[in-house]
Amino acid sequence: MKPILDFFSSVKLTLALLLGLSLIAVGGTVWPVEQGAIQRFELYFQSIWFRSLLALLALNLAACTWKTFSRVIGEKRRLLNVLDNSSSSSPKTIELSGKTIDAVEHRLNQHGYRVVHENDKLLARRGLWGRWSLPILHLSILAVMLGGLASELGFVGTMNIYETHQSDKYFDWDIQGERPLGFTLRLDHFEPQYYPIELRFTTFDKQTRQQLDEYTTIEGETVDL
Repeated sequence: MKPILDFFSSVKLTLALLLGLSLIAVGGTVWPVEQGAIQRFELYFQSIWFRSLLALLALNLAACTWKTFSRVIGEKRRLLNVLDNSSSSSPKTIELSGKTIDAVEHRLNQHGYRVVHENDKLLARRGLWGRWSLPILHLSILAVMLGGLASELGFVGTMNIYETHQSDKYFDWDIQGERPLGFTLRLDHFEPQYYPIELRFTTFDKQTRQQLDEYTTIEGETVDL
């Protein structure tokens, strides 16, 4: 199990996947396709191999997030074990002012350290919230990717319905026919609202065809010529 987790959490795998996705994105953007932009989007970004790379990247991020969470959560016990085994090594020591271990603990607390006192050893740490920045970043990226996956479950259709009427079917333009909606949509009230749009026009001299002036206005306003 550990070799599999190490493989999927490898930084080399992350770089390879990001490089591959970048090359595909560049190719899908600049490579000429006669049918137009929509066919290019479906050919590259909706293909099974592009989605497979995204799935591998999501799995890679999930494995990295799991390892990072495990490392952050188990940091306290791991460091205490290092202190227990420090007698067999040559640790670096720093003299602190204080006659008792309680005085040292109090002094560390004054400097913003969170101190754990176990047996005759002290474990002092600070900046603990900063250790969660990387897992939160990974989870944010995974949330964005899950949102993109959830958007694939949506569909676009057309429904012609009158006020106070209801319908449980919509027109699917892909199959050029009606499909069941899965629920009933009723239109109780319909009120069109129109927003003024900006209008720009230019005046020309009738004889010389030279431009006289350019005007910008919105619907409902008047312009003095």
